[in-house]
Amino acid sequence: MFSKRVTGEMAWVAMTLGIIAYEIFAPENELLSEAVDRFLVSHPILTRVVVIAVAAHLLNVIPNEVDPIHQIATLSRVRSSQGLATYRLRRVRGTGSILELVEPPAISFTDPLDHMKLGDGHVR
Repeated sequence: MFSKRVTGEMAWVAMTLGIIAYEIFAPENELLSEAVDRFLVSHPILTRVVVIAVAAHLLNVIPNEVDPIHQIATLSRVRSSQGLATYRLRRVRGTGSILELVEPPAISFTDPLDHMKLGDGHVR
């Protein structure tokens, strides 16, 4: 998806500039922190869990095997490198992994007009 030249540092600069630009031009009462305040009122537990999960991911305080953000990123990378595939979450004893790759079913593409074709390939 991204060029090999894009780095995490470049992503941080882009996100920081985007956040600053948004905060400068945001409508009144629509700063990101004010949105979090509203989330805390409507979904106090979920909001705190998400904020803590993001902070723990960024500070590398939880192992990759149980870091949900790392697992999602790994799933995306594997999916794009393997072509179409599906995944399911489950604990695999002894491996510490919670992602399991499920091979895609074999897909055969047939021409929907095959049954109408004459021996020379022309459609009736």
